[in-house]
Amino acid sequence: IVGIVVVGMTFVLVVGGLADLSVPATIACGAILSLGLQPMIGPLPAFLLAVGLAGLIGLLNGGLVGYVGINPIIATLGVGTIGLGIVQAAVGGVIVYGSNPASAEFAKGRLFGIPVVVLIFLVIALVGHFVLSRSFWGRWTLATGGNYSAAEASAVPVRAVKAGAFVITALASGISGGLLGLTLQSARPLIGGGYEFSAITAVVGGG
Repeated sequence: IVGIVVVGMTFVLVVGGLADLSVPATIACGAILSLGLQPMIGPLPAFLLAVGLAGLIGLLNGGLVGYVGINPIIATLGVGTIGLGIVQAAVGGVIVYGSNPASAEFAKGRLFGIPVVVLIFLVIALVGHFVLSRSFWGRWTLATGGNYSAAEASAVPVRAVKAGAFVITALASGISGGLLGLTLQSARPLIGGGYEFSAITAVVGGG
């Protein structure tokens, strides 16, 4: 599951050596919401809504870092803490448990002998690779990280690219959190602890 976070964190680091420290909180939000909303709207809508709300955390991070110019460490820590606090208040501040056994079976299941979670990671990794290496957004991301001033002079929307990197990371973290919650069938605020450093280490170590 941490591999999905690595895909997202790659964009943040490539765009300029920044760091997203809201990842643990975003993972926790994804896990808590994907389980907590199941009784009301069902497992799949709950998962999708959890990922979408996680993306809002990234959007706020990106706006503060890319457009306002706030230090990414301060911005992401603050936004992550506030977001997790809101989610915790919404569910009553307790450990959330799953209510749909079928969703757990899916998350723990296998397809052609390969765990479903691994297949989801492979799909996301391939999409991330394509976006970063084959799309105009990927070229903009590399240009912004390589030379911010030169990219800006070349009409690259550097602020939007920087903000977009945080949205991508948040979506990846939300997916990871949702899958983690479905796998464990329980979620608590500290469920995502340490994932941000594991992801940063993997990206830096992988070059």
